[in-house]
Amino acid sequence: MKTFAALLFMTSALSFGWGMRGSKIGHGKGALLPGMLLGFGAALITGDPKIMGYAWMLGAFGALGMFLGGGMSHGETINLVYKHLDPPRGYAGLTVKGFLWFSVTSAFTSFGLRILTMKLYTAADFIFLAAVICISRPVGTRLFNGKNSLYFSVTKKESWGQNLLIFFSFICVFAVRRDWFSIFVCIVSGLGGTVGWISGLWLYMLSLRRVILKKLSARGMCAGWKLMEFTLGAIAGLFSAAAFAAGLKLFPDVLSGDWFDSGAGLCGYIPQDLSFILAAAWFVLCAAHTLFCRLTAQKPWGEYAEDQLLDIIYCAVPFLLICLGSFHTALFAVAAVPLYVLCEHFALDANPQKSRLRAVLHFSVSLLGPVLSLAVPILPPFSAALFNIYIYLLYELCQLFSDKKHPKKRFPLSYGPRFTVNVHFVISAAVSTAAVCIAAA
Repeated sequence: MKTFAALLFMTSALSFGWGMRGSKIGHGKGALLPGMLLGFGAALITGDPKIMGYAWMLGAFGALGMFLGGGMSHGETINLVYKHLDPPRGYAGLTVKGFLWFSVTSAFTSFGLRILTMKLYTAADFIFLAAVICISRPVGTRLFNGKNSLYFSVTKKESWGQNLLIFFSFICVFAVRRDWFSIFVCIVSGLGGTVGWISGLWLYMLSLRRVILKKLSARGMCAGWKLMEFTLGAIAGLFSAAAFAAGLKLFPDVLSGDWFDSGAGLCGYIPQDLSFILAAAWFVLCAAHTLFCRLTAQKPWGEYAEDQLLDIIYCAVPFLLICLGSFHTALFAVAAVPLYVLCEHFALDANPQKSRLRAVLHFSVSLLGPVLSLAVPILPPFSAALFNIYIYLLYELCQLFSDKKHPKKRFPLSYGPRFTVNVHFVISAAVSTAAVCIAAA
């Protein structure tokens, strides 16, 4: 029963998280939420009370891994299929991008799990992987997305080479350390991303042709694109859950370690009295990046610099800090930063009137994140996951009911397809809550 509940959590939570990414922030920052939920789900799959006690650690690694996929363009790749521009190339692109997005996320998560359970990796591994993350965008895109490479878009510049370079780097590290469990999890989870994306696309096209969901479509309540996102999250989440569950059966030594007595299961290179200071500095760095982007938005090099700094600030820096022993950075990654990027979005991007009062209000709410981060270890293990689910849901519902309604239609038709989308969000949140309560009991 608990195993089924854990699988159900991964399926419903990833469906929620991936759909919310598309509804809210998008890109890498929006991907922090589904990645974090995948990490929490992996901890739940283990069924080990010790690991579930550090679920927030795996949630942090999952968030960082999923963040990196946010740079890949996929809208034009999907258009290649459903607009019949070049279906074979479109399917090939979704296969590659879906695989890389979820395989890299699971690579980060399984890497975190191995750090928790045994001293398998060294500081050299941490520094090498962090360095790869820093250079992955310019080097990966130059190596794999040059003029003569496979091109899966129409007009946009491709960047999936970044994730391919990171994937190969993790696989090499896993192979050197004989971590066959992590390699198995990466491959199976990646297949889930491929199957999920193609299945979601098929459902999207069927809904456009009104082969499915005819009544909703006739009433203007069907959101086909969101159906694709929900399906991708659900199937990829199920595959990822199955990957961790099967991997633990095939490689039982993963949970046989007893390294929990040293530095909260971490490597301990960073003194614990310095851990919080470094985590707080990282949070300030994220805020500084927001200011930097606003100041350089009109510069010809502004967008390029923003993308380069994003990978370093939101992934490489916290990854290295967590691996070296700053457990406060992991706490900030599952509580403070997901809340900050949500508030940042509503303060700046979703603020059409450019209201200073609204911006100040949202940024003030984001300051609750560091406080919550400190409370995570003393709260029930999966509190951070449920907090993020419901805070994102609250923002989504507030936006739904504050937007203009159709003046000539009754409730709920007056809200259009967004009402149907939010019904799915509410149901997914409820199912995820029930599942985690059963699996963690």
